[in-house]
Amino acid sequence: MIRMPMSSHTQFKNRSFLHSLEMAYQGILSNLRRERNMRIHFFIFQLLLVFDLLIQPTWWQIILGLMAAGGVFALELINCSLEAVVDLLVQHQWNTLAKAAKDAAAGAVLVFAFMAAMLAIALAFVNWPWRLNLIFHPRFLSTGLVLLTAVLSWITWFAADKQNLKNDEVWTGE
Repeated sequence: MIRMPMSSHTQFKNRSFLHSLEMAYQGILSNLRRERNMRIHFFIFQLLLVFDLLIQPTWWQIILGLMAAGGVFALELINCSLEAVVDLLVQHQWNTLAKAAKDAAAGAVLVFAFMAAMLAIALAFVNWPWRLNLIFHPRFLSTGLVLLTAVLSWITWFAADKQNLKNDEVWTGE
């Protein structure tokens, strides 16, 4: 076996698995903070979780929904990383190929998000009639209030974060 000299790249790749998980978590949080579309997808996902209380899907329907939502999030993360790499390569200068690459990645997210929305609509129809009395049942009233509070806090966070993004034009990666 031929030994290659250790470059600075491989030095950073030999960190622990827990460190890798931490970096992945930081990437997700960074995209939630910086990318409007990621926040929109996350907000819609939360609304769908609340909607699940109404339709009470089966386990396989829950698994399908989680896979669809996870796919949208994963594609959005890939789209964000591709956009960052393209911007780095073209140094924020206009380039037709850069636009084509970014548009194609955004289109992939749109196609998958559309299909996930169609799945959600299909599951809503399959589970008709919804169990609206569940929300007003005293046993679940506290859960409904917590979920309502969560939704209202997200709306507030979106509004506040929009102002923060205007004030913070240059991202330092921290």
